[in-house]
Amino acid sequence: MNTHLCLPELTATFASQTVGFERPCLLVIGGRPPERAWLRRIAHHRTVWAVDRGLGFCRESGILPARIIGDGDSATKEAWTWGEALAIPMDRFPPEKDLTDTQLAIRIANDAGFAAAILTGAFGGRLDHAYSTAFTAAHAPISCVLADARETMLFLRDGEHATITCHAHPIAISLLPFSEQVNDVRTEHLHWTLQNAVLSQDEPAAVSNVLESGENTFSVSIGQGILAVYLCWAE
Repeated sequence: MNTHLCLPELTATFASQTVGFERPCLLVIGGRPPERAWLRRIAHHRTVWAVDRGLGFCRESGILPARIIGDGDSATKEAWTWGEALAIPMDRFPPEKDLTDTQLAIRIANDAGFAAAILTGAFGGRLDHAYSTAFTAAHAPISCVLADARETMLFLRDGEHATITCHAHPIAISLLPFSEQVNDVRTEHLHWTLQNAVLSQDEPAAVSNVLESGENTFSVSIGQGILAVYLCWAE
């Protein structure tokens, strides 16, 4: 069974029984603000949840979220006042807690029955926040992708295969292990091709690849592990 992830910069087709991007929840979180036109485009016909500072991004882009999640420590007072006036479900948490707002949002999305989530506002900002978000997404009980107009990161798990068609030419494509090792990594139509490769988390070696000349589609498959496929269009 194939499932498709459609973003402005790419379309990814997963050959998997577990990946489910047909009806994902869009989580607008609090890192680098996504471009307003890009956010409006990706939000079209999707369920949008605002996560703390992401509430301000929604307000600035003219997007009405269906739910608000967070502790209120990074969104502006004006954004929270606007959000409260929408009279939509709000999950408000104390700032002193064990999990981040993003981690809580992914848990709530899973509990609500979503099979997948697109996280935008995930890049930029503090490294510890980005690290936490990426590892949480990689190991989440639902399929997750991090995306904005400049960068996208999607994840493959045991035995999965993805074919990715780029609508804009990326300046870099990297394969990043999110488990101790990723075994039997295979790629097609990248400049540096991998066959039965083992990628190690302690020395990531498959960084800054590019598309094969004349190609706009490439594929990646793995045997065991968790592998991030990262694409960059602008630094």
